[in-house]
Amino acid sequence: MTTKIKKHYYIWLIVALFILIGFLTLISVIKTNIHSLKTDSNQIQTKEYVNESLFAIISRFTSPFQGNPTELQMNEMLKERKNEFEQDYKGKWVKSSGNVMSVNEDIFKDGLINVLVAIQGNKTAFTNLEFNESEKSNLLSLEKWDEIHFEGRMKSYNFPLMPRINLDKAELG
Repeated sequence: MTTKIKKHYYIWLIVALFILIGFLTLISVIKTNIHSLKTDSNQIQTKEYVNESLFAIISRFTSPFQGNPTELQMNEMLKERKNEFEQDYKGKWVKSSGNVMSVNEDIFKDGLINVLVAIQGNKTAFTNLEFNESEKSNLLSLEKWDEIHFEGRMKSYNFPLMPRINLDKAELG
């Protein structure tokens, strides 16, 4: 009789142990999800916007160099501009508007859609917007030269070829 009781005791002990492990795993998953939700809501609330127009920022970083610099001098000036951009603007948000030049899916980054936009000022400046796949239905309705209003986070800038500032996490607005 005592062996039978011991067997039942061990079975119930193992069952209780599995229930405890399952309960602790569930608590861990819930805590992780709550932390994730808090982090997402904090990120939404902490968008830091710049007080300058996107056109002014693009003009500042893509204006021609003064004089007739050598390639070495030009490379140094480009490094300075890159450092200045990364210090003052990278990661900050900007709102703007412009005319659609092209819309295409990024062949290198799955799920991203790029929109090249011309922004008018005393000359034309360009920006590249990276949209998530979730915006695809809205982007499908765009045609070349449509005016759009958008916001995005400043990611990088390109000078050679077609000077522009690249924005990621773009949203139509």
